[in-house]
Amino acid sequence: MTKALILDLGGVCVGPSMGRWNIPVNAREVLGPLADGILSPAYQGACQACNHLIDEAAPVADEDAEVRMRANYYAAVSERMHWNLSPSQIFALANSDTRDDHRYFLYEDVLPFLRQWKKSMRLGVLSDALPSLLRILEHTGIAPELDAAMISVQIGATKPDPRTFSAIVEKLRAQPEDCVFVDDRPRNILGARRFGIRAIQMLRPDLIPEAICEGETVRNFAELDAML
Repeated sequence: MTKALILDLGGVCVGPSMGRWNIPVNAREVLGPLADGILSPAYQGACQACNHLIDEAAPVADEDAEVRMRANYYAAVSERMHWNLSPSQIFALANSDTRDDHRYFLYEDVLPFLRQWKKSMRLGVLSDALPSLLRILEHTGIAPELDAAMISVQIGATKPDPRTFSAIVEKLRAQPEDCVFVDDRPRNILGARRFGIRAIQMLRPDLIPEAICEGETVRNFAELDAML
């Protein structure tokens, strides 16, 4: 019997408002004509090359520190794209990525099922994220339905590091074998299974998965409910 349900946030409970995670909500406003290239392979390659500058396992104390980290990232992306963005443009992108609560949308099936599930099991979120994610949980209405929420900067590690699973399981006062974990990334699913947690991959139709794991998969919370 499932005693605790652990959910990833991105790709499971929320999706990117702009269709991709690495497109700033205010890109057109800040970049002007440069925004035309934001879907190009060059931009995607620049983002990938600079991803290491967004360290979700680092001790990021607050949203001001998050803005600074994201500003370093956008400065590096700007350099690779030869955009020559001004400091104010870089700050605007970083600030929006941190403080714009509308950069994610909530899947419509999330809150009804969370309210149903909380009657019979403990609910937690485990996400690789920076501090602003905690505010997103409040903004979307997810936070009041949870018994625990852990983000990677609090733990000092990202999934699939066993420390992440250990932290949320302990917070939920559960044992690994009593939990179900839902994530969209194959490496996190496999990591949870190695930790002894039953893990189910979420394959939301609007997001292209990097790969599909062998084993249990679902496309929405109704399908997940039928498997719990």
